[in-house]
Amino acid sequence: MGELEQVREVSLCMGEYFQIKDDMLDVYGTPEEIGKVGTDIQDFKCSWLAVQFRKHASPSQLQLFKEHYGRAEPESVTKVKQLFDEVNMNQRFAECEEHYAQKIDGLITSFAETCPPFHTSLTQLWGLNFKRKL
Repeated sequence: MGELEQVREVSLCMGEYFQIKDDMLDVYGTPEEIGKVGTDIQDFKCSWLAVQFRKHASPSQLQLFKEHYGRAEPESVTKVKQLFDEVNMNQRFAECEEHYAQKIDGLITSFAETCPPFHTSLTQLWGLNFKRKL
């Protein structure tokens, strides 16, 4: 893989990870932690959680999801969060996070010899984003 392809790959992986983490923080983070009230559930966002939930939910869970996702009522938001818990979304995220960590760490390491300044910058950027508090 050439240097340009490596830059593209690490950039895409970091961007995907950042978006997935942002989706998790929107649902599970507090306003004090993330600086806003998360509204992905109410706004019917096609978030990582919604997509993964649909892959792992039972037919009855999917029906409840369809009834409550995208609704602003607090009871609907609570129900969707309960459904996420039923299919272990936090555990699924932890597994996903570990996958991205290994992949991104390996890609960053590949720049240590070929481009040390870029390696240092990527390491710092990754350190700011990886395992942000949930």
